[in-house]
Amino acid sequence: SPFPDVVVCEPLTRRCRGILSPEEHATCLGVFLLDSGGRIGMSDFRVVAVLHEYHESEEGRAMPAACVFSLGSDGGGWRVLPTASTNSAAVSLPGEIERVSFADHANGSLYWVVGGEEDGAAMLVFDEAAMEFARVPLPADDDDDGGSLSSYDRWSFRVIGGGEDGGALRVVRLVRNELRVLARRRGSDGNEWVWVVERLVRLREATLGLPGRDERFFQRNAMVVAAHEGYVLVTPQEKTWLFSVELETMRVERESTRGTSTPGRRSRLSCLGRRA
Repeated sequence: SPFPDVVVCEPLTRRCRGILSPEEHATCLGVFLLDSGGRIGMSDFRVVAVLHEYHESEEGRAMPAACVFSLGSDGGGWRVLPTASTNSAAVSLPGEIERVSFADHANGSLYWVVGGEEDGAAMLVFDEAAMEFARVPLPADDDDDGGSLSSYDRWSFRVIGGGEDGGALRVVRLVRNELRVLARRRGSDGNEWVWVVERLVRLREATLGLPGRDERFFQRNAMVVAAHEGYVLVTPQEKTWLFSVELETMRVERESTRGTSTPGRRSRLSCLGRRA
């Protein structure tokens, strides 16, 4: 997608500042405010843009790149981070940007889900502190077709961050109307990383008896509307009928007051004209 027009706003003072796009960089995966320890202001904010560019050594493939905007005496500007320092060239992405969907922010990193790959679906990860990219393999489903985008996308997959141990990477996954919470942990040998299903709930059965529940629901796979560390908001495809799933207990309840906002989540500056 084209690089967006970006405006940074400070709600308390209602001050706004427009940011020009970086030169010669047109394809954007997302634009985000960088964390500054809770003391972000109009005079000291930083913005990172994650880009989708031609791979420097793999024909037909792409790689991520990072640009950081910071203020200066000259009014500020963009700085392209060297690929050697961000590990960009080691991360191979599909040439088609449509195969890469934003999956959320958690544990100090930004995540995208990458589908349609011969070696299975994966996550693109950008560590905000280290300013480095990485690629993390995702588990294949029992009847998966090799990680196609229809199998892994923003409607069936979200990153939710930590849990009881605070450090494990956790995701929610919707497969055949079964909502699963998975954690990435070290295997028994202590070396390889494995995905472990921590909890699951079958939505078709769990929603029976809820107000407004219709028998025609869940003929197709349900969709994740919003995600938080403690719950996810879901709807059937057949009709917008929101309900929440508490991730600690997997209790399902009809959604009426919580809404689709996710308090405390990371600030994202949307790419205008881009629908992931």
